[in-house]
Amino acid sequence: MDKFDTQEKIMDLVEECAEFYQQGELSEAMACCDEAIKINDKSTHALFLKSDLLFKLGKYEESIQFCDKVICIEPKDANIRLMKGIALVHLGKNEESIACFDEIIEFEDIDHYLLCGAWNEKGLAYSHLGKNEESIACYNEVIRIDPTYVGAWTNKGLSLSKIKKYEESILCCDEALKLNSESVDALVNKGLSLDYLQKFEEAIVCYDKAIQIYPESLSAWNNKGAALESINKLEDAKLCFDKVNQLNNKKNTKFCG
Repeated sequence: MDKFDTQEKIMDLVEECAEFYQQGELSEAMACCDEAIKINDKSTHALFLKSDLLFKLGKYEESIQFCDKVICIEPKDANIRLMKGIALVHLGKNEESIACFDEIIEFEDIDHYLLCGAWNEKGLAYSHLGKNEESIACYNEVIRIDPTYVGAWTNKGLSLSKIKKYEESILCCDEALKLNSESVDALVNKGLSLDYLQKFEEAIVCYDKAIQIYPESLSAWNNKGAALESINKLEDAKLCFDKVNQLNNKKNTKFCG
């Protein structure tokens, strides 16, 4: 097989992998990736897809190994560095992830969406470390670059609630909801700040909206149950907690399967 035929075969396998991936057939997608890598272990397309598949399967350590292989070949690839950084966050390696996001931020002529993604994920890593002021600074940088970035408004709202700035948190969540009225995270985070202000009825309205949009939101059901308990609606609260248990059991069954 000559060089042209080899490259064509690899691209065919990569396309097959993408199709299987979109159909949710991950084992078939992985087999295509492995075959492409067997033909050329330096194919960045195949290596990237492999790392992405491993990430989606929750195999973060293995995903990082393939991210590093791509980075060795394409050191300026911001996409793969972003994936590596997020995988590190999932592993609780937040300091390492921040270093990874900083490398992306230092790139010149980077796509603004990837730059925002790096700042946003850096903010999340700081939040996991309990450094909420630092996380807020990161979200502010995202908002400066792109004021329509919904996730930054939502995440900033959550970090503000953690330092007991509940009114400011609600304003951030409202900004997110102006941009996307169906942001479940924004609704849940707004509800949480309303809870802290003891505005339980208003909080329940937020949780109900979140549940209407995404009926399997564990945080919305759980927080609604807690809010109902706070206003002594114990039977209604129990129904919410029962729903949380049901969703957890469903999730665990799906994972085991």
